[in-house]
Amino acid sequence: MIIKIILISCFVLVTLYLVTKRDSAKIRAWRKIAMFAFVAFAIFSILYPNIMNDIAEEVGVGRGADLLLYASSVAVVFLGMHSYIKYRQLNQTIVQLARKIALLETELIKKEKDL
Repeated sequence: MIIKIILISCFVLVTLYLVTKRDSAKIRAWRKIAMFAFVAFAIFSILYPNIMNDIAEEVGVGRGADLLLYASSVAVVFLGMHSYIKYRQLNQTIVQLARKIALLETELIKKEKDL
């Protein structure tokens, strides 16, 4: 019983922290909805593990814990791909900015020489 209280408290605290952060406005609404859905699902699975076992059996998995492990694996892969795509986009932006700065500095140096 204690582990249920600890797990639910951790999920609630992490959710509150992410939602009330100063830059939480930058988090898109669909991400917040997905986060709340995940937390609700996690709390549901903590409170009613037998129902998770029934759901797991319906989809062809032996136990509810295995179902959660598989779902978590998919989520981790998704987050890894999302982070990689964001990294690539940010890297491209930095390269474009560096090129623009180099061109502007070159123009500035040419203007200074002409004076």
